Amino acid sequence: MSNICPYCDKRVYAAESNFYKGKNYHIICASRLEREEKAAAPKVFAIHEQIFCNPEENSQHKYPLAPIDGYVPPPITPAPASAPAPTKAPTPTKAPTPAPTKAPTNCSKCSADIKPNNKFCTGCGNKLIA
Repeated sequence: MSNICPYCDKRVYAAESNFYKGKNYHIICASRLEREEKAAAPKVFAIHEQIFCNPEENSQHKYPLAPIDGYVPPPITPAPASAPAPTKAPTPTKAPTPAPTKAPTNCSKCSADIKPNNKFCTGCGNKLIA
């Protein structure tokens, strides 16, 4: 004996049944139903110790996220500087770095062409000295 899923009106077999609110649903149908019920439920939240049921009620206020009692948020002021700002000392100039040494372009054993980043010759396997 199998039941009918109230969500999709198909048969629910024992292996795929999920008992939810007194009825047998498919596992997928039960999760969809729970998600829909959660989305449709009224939202209750508090802003500045006042309880609101819908976000639309907050849009009626003069200041967002504040009650109607005349609350005006204070302006944000930067913190006063307690010490004077340090003067910027001139940075010492660095000596120019010498140019990197160039790697050999030909192998010393087999005189094959070598790519600049190779550490070994691809022709003979000779280790290149840079």
